[in-house]
Amino acid sequence: MPKIPMATIQASATEANLRRALNAETLASRRYMAYAQRADAAGNSRAAAMFRDLANRTGNQAQGHQETLEVCSREAADSVTDRTVYTVHAAIPARR
Repeated sequence: MPKIPMATIQASATEANLRRALNAETLASRRYMAYAQRADAAGNSRAAAMFRDLANRTGNQAQGHQETLEVCSREAADSVTDRTVYTVHAAIPARR
C-alpha cells in the first residue's frame, strides 16, 4: 500500500474526524476526572482511582489526536512553501 503524506489529510473528512475525536476525548477525560472527585468525596477511593485511570487514558488519546493534527499542519505548511519556491524558481528565467 502506498504511503499517503500526512499533509493530504488537511481539509478532509479525516481531519474533521480527528478534530471531533480530539474534542470527544478531551470532554470524556474531564468528565472522568469530575467523577473521580465525586467518588473521593463519597469516600469511594477504588472508584475514584478507576475514574482517574480512565481520565488519564482518554487524555492520552486526546493528546495523540492533537499531535497528529499538529504534524499534518506542519507538513501542509512545508508542502505549500515547497510548491511556492518551485513556482518562483520556474517563473524566473535562467541566467545565461
